[in-house]
Amino acid sequence: HRGISIEMEWIPRSQNDQADFLSRIYDPDDWGLSWDTFQNIDIVWGPHSFDRFANYLNAKLPRFNSRFWNPGSEGIDSFVMNWAGENNYVCPPICLIPRVLLHMRNCKASGTLIVPLWHSAPFWPMISAGGDKFSDFIVDWMDLPSLKEAFIPGRCNSVFGNENLNFRMLALRIHFV
Repeated sequence: HRGISIEMEWIPRSQNDQADFLSRIYDPDDWGLSWDTFQNIDIVWGPHSFDRFANYLNAKLPRFNSRFWNPGSEGIDSFVMNWAGENNYVCPPICLIPRVLLHMRNCKASGTLIVPLWHSAPFWPMISAGGDKFSDFIVDWMDLPSLKEAFIPGRCNSVFGNENLNFRMLALRIHFV
């Protein structure tokens, strides 16, 4: 009907190593906030200028860093870049939150960091002074909706975005001087 024909051709795995490798990457941290949730944050603390942990499918901003090569990414491994001078949107894998905080401090960066409210998490003492209030570099915060619609699951299953969360998520406004 459209004048398109498809012909399949078998290629030995040894001649297809790169595509085979890329097709097997499993990233359980491939999740993000919904567009509506991000916009609500951006209205309050934006406009954000750089999405530090994204891919071409879930980037909230035209400028982003990715874990692997992605079309449109300004760089792989955002920790090798200077975050100063940007209004950073930072929605990292949970295990990277301590490293994010140290990098933001070293760069004297500002931005919005998305974290779960987990008092037992290894990063919690970094953001909470004595457990009863936030550290001085956190200048504002907001509770995020725990609804399924607030989170977008990635291509792999993860705890975020599959169902309504049974824990709270926070957006923290970070400013290091």
